[in-house]
Amino acid sequence: MQLKSIKINVFATAILVIVLLLPYGSRISAQGHEKSFIIETEKSLMPLAEGWIKQYARFNPGISIELVETVDDETSAKIRLFEHFEGEIAGLSAGEKIINVGQASILPVINENNPHFSRELRRGVGHARIRDIFFNEEVDWLTDTGNSDEPEYAVYTPMPRSPVAKAFANFFGKLPDDLKGIYVSGEDAHLLSALQHDPAGIGYSTLSLIYDPVTRKPVEGIRILPLDLNDNGRLDKNELIYDNLDQVIGYTVQAGEPSLPAIQISFATRNNSGPIIENFIAWVKNEGQNVNIQYGFNSKGDVLQGEPTISMQQLFDAEND
Repeated sequence: MQLKSIKINVFATAILVIVLLLPYGSRISAQGHEKSFIIETEKSLMPLAEGWIKQYARFNPGISIELVETVDDETSAKIRLFEHFEGEIAGLSAGEKIINVGQASILPVINENNPHFSRELRRGVGHARIRDIFFNEEVDWLTDTGNSDEPEYAVYTPMPRSPVAKAFANFFGKLPDDLKGIYVSGEDAHLLSALQHDPAGIGYSTLSLIYDPVTRKPVEGIRILPLDLNDNGRLDKNELIYDNLDQVIGYTVQAGEPSLPAIQISFATRNNSGPIIENFIAWVKNEGQNVNIQYGFNSKGDVLQGEPTISMQQLFDAEND
C-alpha cells in the first residue's frame, strides 16, 4: 500500500520544489529516457529521504521521485532505503547490491523529570554503568539513599531483532537478547513516547529521533544521558556536547573511531538500475551528505570525493551530442 509520494517539478522560469500526494505509477519521460523512479523506505527514514529529494530537485528539474513505504510492483524502477546493523543485511533480492549512504548514532536517553539526571551529569555515565543499567539483572536498582522501594530507572528497549538494539548491544560487548527491561515493538518513535510518559523511564534511540532538526536540541520530554565517551570516570570539557545535535555529530567525526553505537543507512539497488538512479545515489553520497547532518544522520566514511555530481540534464545532453 502506498502511503506517501513526492513529485519534483520545475517551471521554466524558476526552480520550485513541490511536495504532492501522487497516484502510484506516475511517470515523466523526456528525450527517450525514463525520468522517474520510486524510493521504498522505512517510515523512520522518510524525513531524510524527503530532504534529499527536495535538495536534489533544485539541480535536477523535471525528475519525478515517489517516496513510499511499500511497493508491490517489482517491475518498477525503484531503490530501497533501509537501516541495518553493520555486517548484517537480510531480505536482499537476487541481483541487488548495497550502497551505504550514512549512519545514525545512538545515545541513551531518560525522562526529563528523572531525579537522578543531575547525579549522572556530574560524573558522566561510563561503559560499565551502561552495561549495569541495560544488561545486568543483578544490579542494585535502589536509589542512592537505599531508603526507597522504587527503582532508579524503568528500562525501555527496542525489540532485540531491531537494528538499533543489535547495534547498541554490540557496542557494549553484549548480545541483543541480553537486553533487559520492557520491550517496545513497532516504530522506533514508540520508545521515546513511552519514556516521555514515565518519569523513571530510560532507553536509547538514534540522534535523528531524539533531537529536533530545527532547534538542534533534544525533543521535549527527554534528556540525554551524558556518556563518558573516553571512559575516564568524568565528563571532560570536550564531552559536554549533549545539548546540541551538531556538537554530538562533530565529536563523532573528529573521534576517528566509533565513539557511539550506530546503525547503517543504505540503498539496495539493482546492477542495471539505470542512469537516473545511479545519478541520484551519486548525488546523495556527495552533496546529499549535508542533508544527512541536517536531519541528524552522520555521513559515512566512503563518501565519494571530487567534483560535484553533474545534473541529470547535463547527462542527457551529453548522451545526445
